Formats: sequence, C-alpha cells, structure tokens
Amino acid sequence: MSQIELLDGETIVAELVPQPAYQKNLNQVACVTDRRLVFLRKKKFGVALPYTIEYVPISECQQISYSKSLAIFKALAGGLMVVFGLFMIVLALMALLSGDSSKPAGNILWLAMISLPLAGTGAVMVADLKRHNLRFQCGDRKLHWVSSGGHGMQHWLPSLNGIRALAQSKGIPTTDFPESAVSP
Repeated sequence: MSQIELLDGETIVAELVPQPAYQKNLNQVACVTDRRLVFLRKKKFGVALPYTIEYVPISECQQISYSKSLAIFKALAGGLMVVFGLFMIVLALMALLSGDSSKPAGNILWLAMISLPLAGTGAVMVADLKRHNLRFQCGDRKLHWVSSGGHGMQHWLPSLNGIRALAQSKGIPTTDFPESAVSP
C-alpha cells in the first residue's frame, strides 16, 4: 500500500480520506498539507495497486470552493428498503393474526426477522443524505473531494477550518464555506 511522503517540516492540514479507504476514493484529493495537495489518480490497468499518488503544490491553487449536495440514489434506495421492509412486516402480522394453520410459524418469524433490519437499514440510509464537496482550481486542473454520506458537519468542521485557514494564509480565495468554518 502506497503511503504519503511528507517533506521536511511539512504538516498535514486535513486528511480527507483515511489511507485504508484510498482504493474506494480514486480521482479525489485525499489529503491537504501546508505545501501540497495529495491527489489519488486512478491507474488505467492497476490491479494490485489501482492508484498513483500525485502531489500538486498548493501554490498552484487559484481557488477553493465548498458545496453541499444530497445523495439522491441513496435516498431512493433507502426509501424503497423502508417501504419493502414495512410491507414484509405487515404481511407477517397478517399471517400471524389470520389464524391459518397452513403457514408454519417459523416462516412467518423468519420473514419478520428479515424485514426489521431491512427497514432499519433503509431508514439509516435516508437519514444520512448530505455530502460535502471541495473543489480545488489548480491551474487548468480541477481537483475535487466528495465525502461519503453519514458524517455530519461536526465531523468535517476541523478539516474545513484547517483548509480555509491555509487558503487565507496563502492568499487563495475561498467560496461558499459554511459560516461555522470561519477561522478565528
């Protein structure tokens, strides 16, 4: 597994992607240091290691922008899981209350045991829709990072504060950062 190589005196400002998740976050900025952006470039034919680590000097950045988005596919899939899980629970209850002895009780209990986790997983998927996006304009290149759903603003706030403070110290304009991410 490839590691980030820091220069002498270089410090990490924000680790946006933890190292074990590099293979799942290709073509994204993984880390911001006080001198460079660490970008995970997808290899064309990488089997053992599907990415290369590229270093882009922070001095090349012309602008850093922040935005929020919603994971629409995740919302639809979670909603369908909730509806299907609730439908299965209703079927199990109707079978139990009907008094029909032709249906074994074990099958009905199995149906209820499967439907509860299904509906619960769907509810969690619907609840965690927000994604945080960072765009780095570096020369003619546009690099980005998109968070996975499930983490609230408080999880990413230290990283956003660090990136904004770094951008301000280097004279890089920032746009649309949330008000709570203003450096002191």
